[in-house]
Amino acid sequence: MTTSTLFLVQASYANTLSVLEKLQQMATSTDRIVLMGDAVMHVAHPMLANFSCAILATELALIPADSTLEHIAILDYTQFADLCLQYNRVVTLK
Repeated sequence: MTTSTLFLVQASYANTLSVLEKLQQMATSTDRIVLMGDAVMHVAHPMLANFSCAILATELALIPADSTLEHIAILDYTQFADLCLQYNRVVTLK
């Protein structure tokens, strides 16, 4: 297991930007971030380029068409479950 933290960002669309500001203060470059639900629509936020980020494949339809996904891993549910099991600390931000 890793000593880094897995952050699950499940904020509503309106709250995601404030959650990302908090996340920037809390997370380190070794932490992993998974955007979920409405938060996926903020995948192109510049702050996320500094982190290892992922989204669930089932939420690809929420991503704006002009967004680039070079820094984003696409996970199926099995990969997501495996990812969660790799971390001692999992923090959900809403």
